[in-house]
Parts: sequence; C-alpha cells; structure tokens
Amino acid sequence: MKNPQKLQDKLLALLKSDRRHPRINPPANGHWTSDELAAVAWVIQDYVNLNDEVIECDPLKEWVEEYKFYAAERRGG
Repeated sequence: MKNPQKLQDKLLALLKSDRRHPRINPPANGHWTSDELAAVAWVIQDYVNLNDEVIECDPLKEWVEEYKFYAAERRGG
C-alpha cells in the first residue's frame, strides 16, 4: 500500500516546483488526515481536468493516479 505521508510529501514538492499549480497549504501538524488528503486530491484532480496546460505525462496527473490507487487499496478494492 502506498504511504499517505509519501503521497503528501510528493504533492507538496510538485506544487512548490511550479507556481502555476494550485496553492495548497501544508498541514500545520505535518500530515493530513485521510479526509484532508481526499479533499486535496479532489482539488488537484479538478485542476488537472480543467487545465488545458496539463498534458498526459504531467507529474500532477501521475500523482492523481497514485492517489486513486492508494484510495482504492484503502477501500479494499
């Protein structure tokens, strides 16, 4: 199973590397809850889906796929 902290760290690094990406504030305590991570993933997926500049091999698009895999494993399916 993918580690949610690694997903969070990877996303924050991606967002920090490109100012065009949506702004997501890092969690004050160092990690998001599963509900917070799901909400952030929804925002990122919305950005990916609605932004014409996001191409097929974009790291944010890949992150969304990794999150979906993590969420599916977590649900047990």
